[in-house]
Amino acid sequence: MKTKPHTKNNIKILGNIKSFCNLSEEEKEIDNNEISQENTRHAFFLSLIAIPVSIIHIVFFASKLKNVTGIEHKWVSSVIYTHVSLFIIATFSSIFLYFFFYRGEKNNLTSRIFTNVMLILILALGTVLAAFDQYVTPAITPFLNTTILVSLFFQIRPTFSTIYFTASYLFFYFATSQTQLNQDVLISNQVNGISITVISLSLSVILWRSKLTRILQREQITRQNKALCESNAEKDKFFSIIAHDLRSPFNSILGLSDILINQVREKDYNGIDEYAQIIKQSSKGAMDLLMNLMDWSRAHTGRMEFKPEDIKFDELIMESEYMFAGALLQKNICLTLNVPENTVVYADRNMIRTILRNLISNAIKFTHPTGQIGLSVMKSQYEYLISISDNGVGIPQKTFDRLFKIDQNISTTGTQNEKGTGLGLILCKELIGRHGGRIWGESEPGRGSIFYFSLPCVSEYKDI
Repeated sequence: MKTKPHTKNNIKILGNIKSFCNLSEEEKEIDNNEISQENTRHAFFLSLIAIPVSIIHIVFFASKLKNVTGIEHKWVSSVIYTHVSLFIIATFSSIFLYFFFYRGEKNNLTSRIFTNVMLILILALGTVLAAFDQYVTPAITPFLNTTILVSLFFQIRPTFSTIYFTASYLFFYFATSQTQLNQDVLISNQVNGISITVISLSLSVILWRSKLTRILQREQITRQNKALCESNAEKDKFFSIIAHDLRSPFNSILGLSDILINQVREKDYNGIDEYAQIIKQSSKGAMDLLMNLMDWSRAHTGRMEFKPEDIKFDELIMESEYMFAGALLQKNICLTLNVPENTVVYADRNMIRTILRNLISNAIKFTHPTGQIGLSVMKSQYEYLISISDNGVGIPQKTFDRLFKIDQNISTTGTQNEKGTGLGLILCKELIGRHGGRIWGESEPGRGSIFYFSLPCVSEYKDI
């Protein structure tokens, strides 16, 4: 059965109203802290203003008291009593808020509750004065003034403002019906009261939402500026470290090249093979660093496209094994694979190659000759868990905790003085994060390390 268009619209409107009234945790925190604190400050200043206003009304109407009789005398007396009550409330409120808000703990629960009580009393006094005015005039100016004043002077949460203004109108409806005997005037005032209430409520909601939006935007800008400053500081520190790490191998290459040139000229071939090996290792370390730096830069500047597809993970593992066959043979390291056949993951092929290249390279680098490296893949309900382990030198816990931080750049020497780039694990974390996975590890000095990373299963990842 098809849903009628107007039914869908009604559901949409109700959903918008519900989402408008239901605040997020951040919005509630802002309302309870900043907006409530500002309302309390406004309540304090309003109390100070109400004191001279009340005194002026009391003095003015008291001077008229001897010259009126009958219904006018009753009206003047009621106005005096109401403003005496307002004077007492305003005096107590200003003293209370001064000591509890300005001299005590700001934005405490007591001051917030008191501010809401003040709002109710202001609306009630406006209604009472409007009802007393009906003895001599059809005007409802006090009710108009207080409702507009509250909507302009205070930012009230929509749920509360709806309750306050609705209750105020119901009180106004009842009170004016007791004092206004002319039914035509009464009906006119009650209709006007509805208009005033709706306008004040709408104004209150709009101003509250506008205030909340401005605070949210300000805090978002503050967070973004802070994150940008931290990111820039981290990157500046990171690039200074990278520049230092690049300088070291090139200095080694240049220095040893000079030695080789001089020895060849002098036909002194002692140690040439050793120098050549060091130059090769330094060149390889510099190349690894440049490759990782290039990949990391492309990932951060948006030039590394993320193109996930169904790929056979076991084929990628075999490619990586072939790539490192020479390094494994040179150190006589045994690589054990535990990868189920036809393991299909939904991932970016080039990114996974980069991840495997860095993790396997690290494992070889820090494994002693004749050591062992293991690579295994396990499938859980929602993800594949890939682990790369070695029985090499291991990493102290203090150092291990800083491996994935960009501003730390932990670079250590391998078992045959191979230089690490300090960027490989950071790059792996970036690329695995692009896949919605995670990376972590365990290590113990002298017993080796094991690194894990996860990739979502095909079906689950495609639905994200």
